[in-house]
Amino acid sequence: MSGGIGGGSDEGFDLDTKGQIHGHNGTSQVAISVGTNGQVLKADSTQASGIAWEDASGGAEFNTFTTATTWNPTAQTGVTRVMVDYTAQTGGKLDLKVDGSTVATLQDSDSNKVYDRILNPSSSLSLVSAEKKFGFNSITTEGTPSLSGGSGNSDLQLFWKPDGTVLYRFRRNSGANYQAWLQQFTNNGDPFDATASFTYNGETSATVTGMDYFNGGRWLSWNSDGTKIIGFNLEQGGFTKRVRSYNLSTPYDVTTMSTTENDNYTPTQGSANAQQWACMTTNGDRLYHGNYGTVYQYNLSTPFSLSSASYSGNSKSVSAGTPYGFYVNADSSELYVHGSNSSGTIRKYAFGTAGNLSTLDTVNYTDYTGVGSASTNAYGLNWDNGLHVCFQGSTTFKYIGGAFSGTTYASVNQ
Repeated sequence: MSGGIGGGSDEGFDLDTKGQIHGHNGTSQVAISVGTNGQVLKADSTQASGIAWEDASGGAEFNTFTTATTWNPTAQTGVTRVMVDYTAQTGGKLDLKVDGSTVATLQDSDSNKVYDRILNPSSSLSLVSAEKKFGFNSITTEGTPSLSGGSGNSDLQLFWKPDGTVLYRFRRNSGANYQAWLQQFTNNGDPFDATASFTYNGETSATVTGMDYFNGGRWLSWNSDGTKIIGFNLEQGGFTKRVRSYNLSTPYDVTTMSTTENDNYTPTQGSANAQQWACMTTNGDRLYHGNYGTVYQYNLSTPFSLSSASYSGNSKSVSAGTPYGFYVNADSSELYVHGSNSSGTIRKYAFGTAGNLSTLDTVNYTDYTGVGSASTNAYGLNWDNGLHVCFQGSTTFKYIGGAFSGTTYASVNQ
């Protein structure tokens, strides 16, 4: 007697390949071949047999972060539990992104360093470890740029183009009032490298009217596309404090900049001839003006249009020595104040509502010392991308970012 099944039997047929199983297509029995390693058998109405081997979904995935990197887990959509243990993370940040938007930023400075949430991405999920902007707790000196060319003999200010490919210098003639030029130098090295070689690439066609009084003004911000630059003229020698904007016909090219202001605004608050400073939000909708230890908020109904500015009625007293510099970070969640004390303290305050000075928490703050002392000739912080800073009156850049370091563990489970 044969060991196989008879051809006329209704009990099926012999399987002859490793891993095959019996199935049925609704009419007759069929052999279903084995899948690949790790696959599971699932119902599939598109198949003749109604079943198919497919890649497994769900389950837990794990990743360990030790450097700046991006992790895109296999689970990209649907209800997902994300757990992150970053107790051993010593620097930088980890951004959790759902459908392309950051829903959480995990930093070494957080008090509770375990994250556990249920998320429901519709298109994508990723975890990105990166350096942290404004990581003042890990300040290092980057270097003093070697710049040659252009008018003037006394540096007032150095600041980078947003992408770090051009360095700008604001310079005046020492002892000669009403003479100040904005100059540009091409960076021949890596972006933001203060030790690279630089090539002089021109300056404003004439002294910048309104920014050239005595010790000169200070530049605050570009608009969103580099076709406008905004500066602040200090109140000195009887000249009224004033914020001014100047147009550029070619973005970020100061050789195409009008040296006559486009529009201006005179802050209405604070006492005359007091120590002054100002800063703007990244999106140009708010202006902050400092007068001794008080900061005042002005709103712009049209971003970067100074003629649309008006006092908001919001003011706050801050303390870090006499303030000589203010800076608001990119999402308007934090205000940084550079004080005049000898330790060079920068004090970080948090906004309760983004950019709203009335919600600024002046009780709970973080101090960073040894940053670089300010004085009447070193007016605080230049704007930058939150990773590099050159204090006005200084020619040395410092790295204020926090590189990602330590170890962070993450898991994703569906």
